[in-house]
Amino acid sequence: GFFYKLFYPGFVPVLQTKVLSLPLPEKAKAILNHPAGPFTIHFYAPTFKWGISIANLADINRPTEKISLPQQLAVSCTGVIWSRYSTVIT
Repeated sequence: GFFYKLFYPGFVPVLQTKVLSLPLPEKAKAILNHPAGPFTIHFYAPTFKWGISIANLADINRPTEKISLPQQLAVSCTGVIWSRYSTVIT
């Protein structure tokens, strides 16, 4: 029924089809339909990674006892993951 139609093959392709059917300029449609565009994780993952890095830079003058351990762990883990990933890209 309804939920099967909504979630299969997925919500994002359905949303993308609806957005692309709107009367938008061709340049906007090209961006929205790009393989690494805003309907993919390849768009949002680097955006969030940059957000974490910018928040980390904003804390550079904070006292040591007020530094967020979860934030520092997130920065460290994502740095290690992306460093490793960058070495296996061919």
